[in-house]
Amino acid sequence: MSKLPLLVVLLLAVVAISGCTGGPVSGAGGGAGVVIEAFEPDFPQIFVGEKAELRLKVKNAGGVDSKAGIASILGVDDSTVKIYGSQGTIFDSTISSSSQYCVLNNLLAADPTKGTSGEIQTCRFTFEPRTDAKIPVGITIQYTPIVRLTYGYSTSSIKSISFLASNEMRALQDSGRPLPAETVTSTSGPISILINTKGPIRTFENSVTFPIEIAVSNVGGGVVCDGGCEKADTWNRVKLEYNFKNKMDGGNACPEYVQLFRGQSNTVTCKITEPDIGTVGAIQKLYQVTATYNYFVEKSTSITVTGREGGARG
Repeated sequence: MSKLPLLVVLLLAVVAISGCTGGPVSGAGGGAGVVIEAFEPDFPQIFVGEKAELRLKVKNAGGVDSKAGIASILGVDDSTVKIYGSQGTIFDSTISSSSQYCVLNNLLAADPTKGTSGEIQTCRFTFEPRTDAKIPVGITIQYTPIVRLTYGYSTSSIKSISFLASNEMRALQDSGRPLPAETVTSTSGPISILINTKGPIRTFENSVTFPIEIAVSNVGGGVVCDGGCEKADTWNRVKLEYNFKNKMDGGNACPEYVQLFRGQSNTVTCKITEPDIGTVGAIQKLYQVTATYNYFVEKSTSITVTGREGGARG
């Protein structure tokens, strides 16, 4: 087998956990981000000596381009079935005892301004029962292949926060004028980030310290990984980057890592300090939180194999 790029080798480590399919297996095939639109055989029932084709269709349904990914087949005993990826026969015992995969390129996100939808890619896997598997005539065995789609993604959220001197806020209220509006904007992906704080923040002196709340949620129907997903202890953990890191307030600084409770969500609260904010007028500042991560979703299908005359001979 030809030598694979380093990124692909790292992604392949996802299947190095022997027999483990720790992510959810459902019909959804993912929510936001890269989703599995279809995973099905061309023939749901075959005989020993025949071949079937497992067809995979994935689409970037999120708001940013995805990074290179990999689709791995799990849940099939390779002593009774051979599986070939779309790039040719895929089997390397130095990576895993069940490494059947195809490599996916970056997938472009939809661009509403240009009228394009999210990019689609397909993979094909040949499903071939081994003639030496000793399946007797008339015996039917049902297999449940699982495809695990792993890819790289990122999510960003930007919150505008207004700071208003106390005398200015009083003047606005007395005149019946509205307070400065605040907005929050986030990209769409399998991980959702929401920055919460109630403004405008009233200031009394040249600097102000205030709490900020960051809610992180898993909305993609799969598992997020801090790293290449090759180790389960990196699952359900998200690393965050902040554009206001130098303004974090000591022991109450925003955490670098957020562990999702039951793999679903978590909310952290921290304090930041804005120096030189001024005591006259209003000012609006932007606060950005970004997560860059790997993510995997799974989808299962079924196919039955029936033994036939001559199919059980070695």
